[in-house]
Amino acid sequence: MMKHSVFVQSGIGATLLAGFFLLVFFFGVFNSQEKRREVWVPQVEADLSLAGVSLVQTREGKKEWVIAAKEARLFENQTADLKAIFVKMETTSGIPVTVSAELGSLDMAGESFVLRQEKNPVLVSWREGFTIETKQLNWSSGKKTIESKGKVKIKAGDKISITGSALKIDLNDSSLSVLGNVHAKIS
Repeated sequence: MMKHSVFVQSGIGATLLAGFFLLVFFFGVFNSQEKRREVWVPQVEADLSLAGVSLVQTREGKKEWVIAAKEARLFENQTADLKAIFVKMETTSGIPVTVSAELGSLDMAGESFVLRQEKNPVLVSWREGFTIETKQLNWSSGKKTIESKGKVKIKAGDKISITGSALKIDLNDSSLSVLGNVHAKIS
């Protein structure tokens, strides 16, 4: 059974939530007027708009992924538009995978999301020292895969660079595949 939960739980969750709201309050009080005017204006009217959101996806009592977003617009059709996103998940063998992106769309019913960038690339940290850059990533909760159909650049430290036209990360077997027009540079 799939379960979505907003971060609030008893005890430590409530304490963290209270601390978060206190931090948001102080940040807002001490922030300049100019910065406060930087408001994300939705293109479509949302049913609910939130600032500072954390969504946890669980399957059979085990945390599958966590999405934190600076802003979220939730819609009645169980979708959400997100801004300033950070995602944390693990492969089945426990390898951490983190993703950061400017924008995203979450399908809560289908348990999938799309992360994209307008200016800078979507950044994925994979294993120790692997950094992946692309313009858009798609997550499928059913398959437990992260895919990109666009240009991909992978860096392993300062010495190895791999590029391709598509990417697939399979969290089931901890594999990463660069597909199409693959080039590797070792210096």
